[in-house]
Amino acid sequence: MVALPADAAAAVAAWRRAEAASADVPCMLGLLAARGPEWDVVLAERDLVLVHGADADLVELAVDRLAETAATAARLDPAPSLTTRVLAMAGIALPGTLSSLRAALAQQ
Repeated sequence: MVALPADAAAAVAAWRRAEAASADVPCMLGLLAARGPEWDVVLAERDLVLVHGADADLVELAVDRLAETAATAARLDPAPSLTTRVLAMAGIALPGTLSSLRAALAQQ
């Protein structure tokens, strides 16, 4: 895990260095705040951008805006409940608990 600088241009540069240093290892980028235009190019380069949030309307807006930047984006539904996560850690997967991830990956 790499913490990126608060400044968007510096953060994009740091991300590019971290990604280059990883060679052929797949990288996952997590943005935990509103993104600026500096990130649009980076996100458009991804195979898939998953958008998650508590406000469904805001998530849909983000997916739509990402599509305008040529990024392949999909909504990732809220995380499963604590009980479901505990059962999954025990090796028990409940039907439908991975449906949002499966649906997002199927869009590729």
